[in-house]
Amino acid sequence: FFVIIISTSALPVGTVVKTINSNTSIDVRGASGTIWSGQAISISINKTIHLDNTEWSFSAWKLLIGHATFQISSHYDNKTIKGEIGSSFLGQYFIDDFTAKMAAGKLAELANIPLVKLSGDITFNIDHAHWKKDTLPLAIGNIQ
Repeated sequence: FFVIIISTSALPVGTVVKTINSNTSIDVRGASGTIWSGQAISISINKTIHLDNTEWSFSAWKLLIGHATFQISSHYDNKTIKGEIGSSFLGQYFIDDFTAKMAAGKLAELANIPLVKLSGDITFNIDHAHWKKDTLPLAIGNIQ
């Protein structure tokens, strides 16, 4: 187990990025570093969400509790997003200590809410959220 961790610690992120760009609706540009700690100039998700100046670091010790976890920091629409994202070995996805701020109008656009005109900013402070594929998330936190 530890041999796998040590042997992948120097794996350039470019190897993983090629796989992601070829097999998903995610497009990563300007990536550097390793899968353990790196950054990307831009990440596009489904051609609708565009993240800039994303940085990540892998929390290796959380493997001991069955979680593959990344600390992330990024910018969406010139506003900062920070948090911890990951997946358990049982297939449950999670977000912890997630903070983000976005323009309310942008949220309405992303959520595809027709005929709504919103102004101001919405702030997300999510202490914890978890879900499995094809289920709604269970979240603790607040949205203001």
